[in-house]
Amino acid sequence: MFSSYFLKQKPHLLPIAVLIIATFVGYAGILNHDFLSNWDDQLYVTWNETIRGFTFEHLKDAFTRFYIGNYAPIHIISYILDYSIWGLNPAGFLFTNILIHAGNVLLFYALMIRNSVSTGIAFLAGYIFALHPVQVESVAWVSERKNLLSMFFFLLAFHCYIAYRQNRKYGKIAYAGSVMFLVTSLLSKPVSVIFPVVLILYDMCFPGCDGKRGKISDKLPFLAASLAIMVVTYLSQSPQHHGGRAEYHGGSPWFTFLTMLPVLTRYIKILFLPTDLSVGYYLPVATGITPGVILSFLAVVALIILGGFFFVKKRPLFFWYALFFIGLLPVSQIVPLITLMHDRYLYFPMLGAAAIGAQALSIVCIPSVSGFRAIAPIAILLPLLSLPWMSRQRAETWRNSVTLWSDTVHKMPDAPFAWTGLGSAHLNSNEREKALASYAKALDFEPDNGKALVNIGLIHCDAGEFGQAEPYLTKMVVTNPDDSWGHVAMGILDFQKGEMEQAEAACSRALTLSPADAGAWLLLGNIYFKRGRTVAGRNFYVKALQYANLTYEREMCQCFLDAANGKVRPALEQMQALVRRKPDGPPIIMGSLYLKMMQRLFAEDKSFNQV
Repeated sequence: MFSSYFLKQKPHLLPIAVLIIATFVGYAGILNHDFLSNWDDQLYVTWNETIRGFTFEHLKDAFTRFYIGNYAPIHIISYILDYSIWGLNPAGFLFTNILIHAGNVLLFYALMIRNSVSTGIAFLAGYIFALHPVQVESVAWVSERKNLLSMFFFLLAFHCYIAYRQNRKYGKIAYAGSVMFLVTSLLSKPVSVIFPVVLILYDMCFPGCDGKRGKISDKLPFLAASLAIMVVTYLSQSPQHHGGRAEYHGGSPWFTFLTMLPVLTRYIKILFLPTDLSVGYYLPVATGITPGVILSFLAVVALIILGGFFFVKKRPLFFWYALFFIGLLPVSQIVPLITLMHDRYLYFPMLGAAAIGAQALSIVCIPSVSGFRAIAPIAILLPLLSLPWMSRQRAETWRNSVTLWSDTVHKMPDAPFAWTGLGSAHLNSNEREKALASYAKALDFEPDNGKALVNIGLIHCDAGEFGQAEPYLTKMVVTNPDDSWGHVAMGILDFQKGEMEQAEAACSRALTLSPADAGAWLLLGNIYFKRGRTVAGRNFYVKALQYANLTYEREMCQCFLDAANGKVRPALEQMQALVRRKPDGPPIIMGSLYLKMMQRLFAEDKSFNQV
């Protein structure tokens, strides 16, 4: 179907080759990057037992479990494939990201050609889509593979739908392929729920081979698939599954709407000036009509008027224009999410933005001999030529967790989440003093920040500074009483102090909040072993192993269980090796604390160096 655009039209080989080369050159630098130690990569990949090879159990887990509040089995299966080829080499995972993104670039280029856009404009649109700096987050971040995969199958579904509209001979096969690819896209990331709306928009703007518009009945299977995944996503995004669903910002849909007006105009701004991109944006919630809201509202009115002009005068151009805004619908807070704005939210809207941008630039271009259009004004040429450089510079901030969060605090020095991110990055690099300083900055802006309170407490606890640890952990359980991890951390402190009754009470509170908390069960096993109740302690270790989902958790629980069964020295050696193993070992503070617990419980052997 769409392959004819690559295989049968020789004049297209040059732009195709240039787009492929430009994409790989633009992102080649990320092949030297590490997995991020505290921004989802550890939960999706390095600690995720499910991705470690193709087995029935792993495939079953991929289709039956939520991961960080997401239901995306195709996303997880892609990591299983990567692990089978590369092991835990981040370069292999990132190479796959580049490969999928390059595939999306070519599918987008072919889509524009298929809809009678000239080769030069289609090439320019593909170039912008490939190398605009807002795309970096989706390509350079292993965990955002789901964005790339969802787009890949979304575009395949779109191509098949167009083939169905344009070719009656193979229409049924193309239609079935379109439904199949949409389902695959939805199982990669539910952002493609916009597909039925996009098809209706397409039918409004482009007639079929017989000059007729498409039928609404054709959209019903797509709509059914989208509605089904919307229900699953609503459930998966609940806080109990660590999802991002939240209450309406400002406490009402109206305040959320007012807040999103400046967000929309800010998205448009960074399309033109992508110079201050960040892993997150600290945006104020609008609780009234402010000058910024008024200006944003006027800008939106102007955008609506422009859209009306395109709809009346240039219907095919209206398709690409409207596609940008449709692409933002899933993240427009109709169903409120915790975060208001991210670069990755523009990956789908960039289809429309790149197409409109390329066609706007063509107005100031002059035809060349080859049929491409040479850009005349240097003011336009230089920004376009600078896109690969800008993307490479932006990609460098994703080299590792420390570089990523250092960039974030530089751009948002008053954002607590940025300082906690940097604190965790330093802690995972064993830079404890820097971690303490970063967490302290987070508390300056948000005194009840749970992550900062817990980690400061645990760092002091690991150093034997119990008096300094206690105020932080006490404040954590008082200000965040529903956070089970705070109670486990308090239990660890009580255990280290030898106060077993208090430690057990803390574990009980944690398990009341989260009955499947493997860390709480493991600590409870340690408490009972410390008391000499070895049978009950061993049973708690078994329980911890049963609930452990992360690779390091399972291995840590197994070490304690082996030690409880008399294999003390091998268990201690395995535990010590696990703590020192990177990138899939436990967080350094947890590894250090639990290794010390094991040494105190099962051996006083001085030959085991503490971490």
